[in-house]
Amino acid sequence: MLLEFASFLWLRWKSPNLKRLYRIPLKLPLLIVMCLVPSGFLVLIIVIATKTVYLVSGLMTLAGICFFFFIKLCKTMKWVEFSDGPTEEQEVAVETTRDGSFPIL
Repeated sequence: MLLEFASFLWLRWKSPNLKRLYRIPLKLPLLIVMCLVPSGFLVLIIVIATKTVYLVSGLMTLAGICFFFFIKLCKTMKWVEFSDGPTEEQEVAVETTRDGSFPIL
């Protein structure tokens, strides 16, 4: 979580005009304050955590890393195929239905 906040702030500072799926309409100083509150709670939890919390957190992190490499293997072996976004045909269908109805693909 702390790394997510850090990367969020870093990208907003280094690449403010980067195209994003959604944008939080605040200036950088307010974004820092917004991220400091949950970061403070996370640090507090880390300080008072027990060995069980560390064990569960470590196992979840390890599971996430293993899942990342498993998905990479699936892509390499072509067991699954991931989409990079809508096809041109789907984009045209969505653009032509401005009345709010769903396009028939």
